[in-house]
Amino acid sequence: MKQHATQPRHGRRWLIMIVTFLVALGIGSFGYASYYHQRFKPTQINGVTVTNLTVAQATQKLNQAATQNSSASITMSASKVAVTQAKVKQLLTKRNTDSHPVKTVKMTLTQTISASQQKYRLTTLLTQFKQKNSNNQCESNQTG
Repeated sequence: MKQHATQPRHGRRWLIMIVTFLVALGIGSFGYASYYHQRFKPTQINGVTVTNLTVAQATQKLNQAATQNSSASITMSASKVAVTQAKVKQLLTKRNTDSHPVKTVKMTLTQTISASQQKYRLTTLLTQFKQKNSNNQCESNQTG
């Protein structure tokens, strides 16, 4: 009879362990979902890593990355197209609903420009770029 008395206790322990595990799993899942509801899971937008950033932080980082000059580019303030929080929010929503939660996803954010911006880029910036490019080629030929 003692064996029957210990079996319910043993079964109860397993039940308590399983319920405790499921509660912990539920709390962890809720915490993960609520944290990443307003933050990016592993993500790159236009080559800029925005993992764990909010929409505002990601927008700021994307706009800063767009203004950094490299030796092969010409950036003019009149040609700059700022990334808006609304566009970044759309990417966050897409990232949270369509993608793998752990794998880094590469996304692209495109902006449309006005006709006047297009004209400025073609007439002014393209000319400056061609001049700079030809000057760089002349310098490399002289040093080589």
